[in-house]
Amino acid sequence: MKSKYFLRGFGTGIVLATLVCLIAFNIDRSKAALEEKSTKEQTTIFDEKSSDDVDNSNKEESTEETETKEEITTPEAVTVPEIEMEIPELETTTFAPSSESNGSIDILPGMTSEAVSALLHSNGIISDANDFNNFLTGSGYATTIHVGTFDIPAGSDYESIARIIAGR
Repeated sequence: MKSKYFLRGFGTGIVLATLVCLIAFNIDRSKAALEEKSTKEQTTIFDEKSSDDVDNSNKEESTEETETKEEITTPEAVTVPEIEMEIPELETTTFAPSSESNGSIDILPGMTSEAVSALLHSNGIISDANDFNNFLTGSGYATTIHVGTFDIPAGSDYESIARIIAGR
């Protein structure tokens, strides 16, 4: 058997199988569309009937409500027991470096220059986080900040702090 005839027969078989599948799929899809259409029509008919029933029941309920509103008297007072809870006081420690001490910060992986600036500000090493962040981004230090623990000497200016945390 020659491969030429084999491939011709194989290709014809694939084409015929594809046609059969497409026809079967279209028949199935048209059946589903008809079922969906009939379901929508049934739902619409059911909704129309139920809306008529709801309108009638609403009229009956509104007359019953007006009758029951007249019978209601003032409610009795309900007492709620008071619950006493003790809230523990949290210990807060603040870092206030003296003029002679060094400030120490831990820079963690993934911290941005904004986060580092906020950390320095919260530890009292710098006075303005936004100003220091602007300095870092403007001078190119923002992209070279290293991870680790750094000791910052008291009274350091922005340039020296940036060199310490950037490892320059």
